[in-house]
Amino acid sequence: MPTLTTTPEIKVTFWPPLFLQRKIWVLNVLRRDNIAWVVDLGCGEGELLATLCQPAPWLPSDRELLETSKQPNLINILTRNHPEEEHENEIRNLHPRRLAGLDISSRDLKYAVECTAPSAREPYARWEPLEVQIWKGGLEAINPEFTNAECIVATEVVEHLPDAILSDFAPVILGVYHPRIFLMTTPSYDFNARFSAPDAPRDEGYPDPTGRTTRIFRHQDHKFEWTVDEFVQWCQEAANEWGYSVVTSSVGTALERDEWGRDEELGGASQVAEFRRLDDSPSTEMRSNKRKNVLERALGRPNHELLAAHSYFSHASAGKPSSLDHVGDLIVTNMEQRGEEVTRMEGLWFIPNVSVSCGGRIEVMMDAIEIHTKLRLRKDGGKRSAWEVELVGGISRAVLDWHSHCEEEPHLDEKQLDQDCLYEDEQSEVTDGDEDYIEAPWTDSNLSENNLIEEDISAWNLDVNTWVQADADGGIWGKWDEPALDSWDIDEDWNKEV
Repeated sequence: MPTLTTTPEIKVTFWPPLFLQRKIWVLNVLRRDNIAWVVDLGCGEGELLATLCQPAPWLPSDRELLETSKQPNLINILTRNHPEEEHENEIRNLHPRRLAGLDISSRDLKYAVECTAPSAREPYARWEPLEVQIWKGGLEAINPEFTNAECIVATEVVEHLPDAILSDFAPVILGVYHPRIFLMTTPSYDFNARFSAPDAPRDEGYPDPTGRTTRIFRHQDHKFEWTVDEFVQWCQEAANEWGYSVVTSSVGTALERDEWGRDEELGGASQVAEFRRLDDSPSTEMRSNKRKNVLERALGRPNHELLAAHSYFSHASAGKPSSLDHVGDLIVTNMEQRGEEVTRMEGLWFIPNVSVSCGGRIEVMMDAIEIHTKLRLRKDGGKRSAWEVELVGGISRAVLDWHSHCEEEPHLDEKQLDQDCLYEDEQSEVTDGDEDYIEAPWTDSNLSENNLIEEDISAWNLDVNTWVQADADGGIWGKWDEPALDSWDIDEDWNKEV
């Protein structure tokens, strides 16, 4: 239990909440590097995995495919009519194909299994398949399924590890699994000074359980909390030993300005590190040689238990667009039936028969709009999310007369009006397999969790007042980062076999 404090604690709050800032950092790296195969070590209740399970609104562009492809000849095969610079400032979607999560908490893993399972009726079409595995076990054991993952993530995990397992942390992840990218976060002990005045005694929190230091930690299960210098040193040594480069920084700046001017000196509340594998011959050979010793040490340790394996299937029309003329006609019909002479382009995408007819490729819709004589694409808004589609010549007289007829028949049954006058032809051109697809709400794709990014604070749908009040009511130690506190609880039998 934390000791009673005799010194008033300085109010420190974060917006976005600290756990979301760490998540944003991870997603930004995944997005930047077009990562499709992710392992989340210490996945807890599966919050990150559940985000990655959300389908991208459309298939990746040709440019994204070329960036992730190792076949240069694709440049001559895949062509585009739309210069990338027109919307290169858009937030890039995530397109994961394979996910895995590992934790030791049965309680947390129960939720991870549930939140990563496919829904019977997803509100959005899924254009790409996805495989998800949820595992139970410790970091000291080796899982062949994690080898060669594109990216391994371990957020707020390392500080919970006892020495025997900490010694295997880098060797197993960087040596045996050797992902292309490894992302880790851990609390910054330096930042703890932010909660009190300089030279004031700090007795609120949890004393170092190992007795090696007189430090006061943020959480009762922390085995250590590194200073910035200690974190940088550990990361650099691990990178050098296993053939990686590493960049360290921090996230989590307090909303309140420190009255002693220590903000820059103390940095962020969570330290972050991005390891990137070196694939030169000496580095590859070094990892291969050292890996053998790690594998030998792991013999006899309990294997991970596979709790769930989920499969998401892509829509039947994915990658099979209709003709541009057909797509354009559908757009005209939908705009006329809705009485819209101008509408946002991305809003049209979420009309099911439009996206299905495009085979999941938004570029097909853009091409169809630009060649159709009754449509005009207006790009005055800058970002593609602000582009609009105009119905050239307005809504046809026949359609206007049709709407007027519906409005002048008050005796008609309301349900019959809905059927006859609103979306009469919407399903007429749906391809096979569309019967299981329901219409998605009209929404901006940039507000989905797939696109969670720091500039889109509104996407989180969180109330800053609630978060700040929680800190005020419970104290920063009691409410520091609740979604992460139980993500990696150490069971009593964690190190039983070591």
